[in-house]
Amino acid sequence: MMAILSMLLFFQQLFLEALIPSSYVVITLGCLLHLKLTKNYELLQWSQLVLMLFFPAALMWLMGGFRSGGGLVIWSVLPAIAMLLINKPNRALKLFIGFLVLLLFSAYFDTRFAAMEGEGGLDTQANVGEEADRAQIEAILHQLTSAIEAFDPSAQDIAEQLVGLMGPSHSQATELLRLTEQYEFDAALTMVHQLLAQNASG
Repeated sequence: MMAILSMLLFFQQLFLEALIPSSYVVITLGCLLHLKLTKNYELLQWSQLVLMLFFPAALMWLMGGFRSGGGLVIWSVLPAIAMLLINKPNRALKLFIGFLVLLLFSAYFDTRFAAMEGEGGLDTQANVGEEADRAQIEAILHQLTSAIEAFDPSAQDIAEQLVGLMGPSHSQATELLRLTEQYEFDAALTMVHQLLAQNASG
């Protein structure tokens, strides 16, 4: 399954994201080889627990956080559940604490993960709206900059115009709308500057 996921991400040109499931496959094969040679299953068991704890969260971070990654970090709770099912509550507790740490970390840095996703430029976004007029996008971004700097509530309406122009699949535009809705103007202004730079270089 991980091999298939890796191939799907690769064919979508999400090369960095594809490294996560690819690494899982390679590490698992190495642990299976170790099991065959040593008959010791401890390494295989712990590798699967650790990989299933960290890899879903890491993949979600690379995909842009909760909004774009679909809450993949939730899968990180499976190792704790597995330990409960085989009656190992101490291990389950440690793994559950690890899950909570990853969940809190993901929530705290979610805005940054969303901003990092689009750093490759407008042309790397799926359905970015290639037919959109760049001049119109730039005008809306400058208008949005003025509204944000003035702490003007109309910034939300301008952000909605931007989403309508660039498309709801553009993660940065939708994230910018969310930030203006929640009056997180500092983060929103940073993202506007990133979009202006991307629009100019594109």
